[in-house]
Amino acid sequence: MIINVANTINFAPEFSTKEFNLALPTGDHISPMKLSATSVSAAQTNIRVRGMDVIIDEPPARGGSNAGPTPPEMVLSALAGCTSRISNKIALANNIDIQGMNIEIEAAFDRRGVNLEKEVDIPLEAIILRVEVITPGDAEAIALLQSELNKYCPITKILRAAGTRIEDEWTFCAP
Repeated sequence: MIINVANTINFAPEFSTKEFNLALPTGDHISPMKLSATSVSAAQTNIRVRGMDVIIDEPPARGGSNAGPTPPEMVLSALAGCTSRISNKIALANNIDIQGMNIEIEAAFDRRGVNLEKEVDIPLEAIILRVEVITPGDAEAIALLQSELNKYCPITKILRAAGTRIEDEWTFCAP
């Protein structure tokens, strides 16, 4: 969810003077990323990235105002966006005509960690990713998209490296 938040984040001078031991990698293959965030309540965080404002919030039942997705929902949203973007790049590189794509995600999220009940090693235990590709292509093209996506989607790779099980189902239909 992208909204227009008029507030500008101004950090106290002492906030940004820490020297870090970690040197961020540089090079032609590195895209630097930077964002800033302000906690506006116990449940809501306003984030500014590349000139856009994004809100992360909780539903009212958990003390929020439902102004945006929860942090885990943002992770799943990133997976949907990455699936779409990387699939389209793979399609372009392989002359696969994608005319549309529908993505549905279901996930099992272990809330004990966010509820401060227990440290949870793998909060997003399992994800079901369903992708419907609208294309005049065939099953072979879809199989290529599926296998290549697992190689190149950074969000998929991050989740799998964290121990999340992801099962995906790819289907195609003619335009």
